[in-house]
Amino acid sequence: MTEMNIQISGLRRFCLGFFAEADVDHDGSLEQIANDQDLIETGVVDSHTFIDLCLAIEAEYGRTIDLAIIDASSLSSINGIYNYIANADGQ
Repeated sequence: MTEMNIQISGLRRFCLGFFAEADVDHDGSLEQIANDQDLIETGVVDSHTFIDLCLAIEAEYGRTIDLAIIDASSLSSINGIYNYIANADGQ
């Protein structure tokens, strides 16, 4: 797999765009979601939307997300998703 230079700002835009398209029920502006905010615990996404987000990330960034072998809580924030994708570059 080729190395990918990913910026957290680009991933953030991708995630916020996904949330807007998925019409998530979030109090206030999606822009107010912090990069370290737990998206599941704070109700930004439910379990079905989380799976859809993982599939969208796989398609966009070419990274397989195997929830059977990784802790899903490590992907519950934009920062966590970024760390997963960035660390997958060396694999």
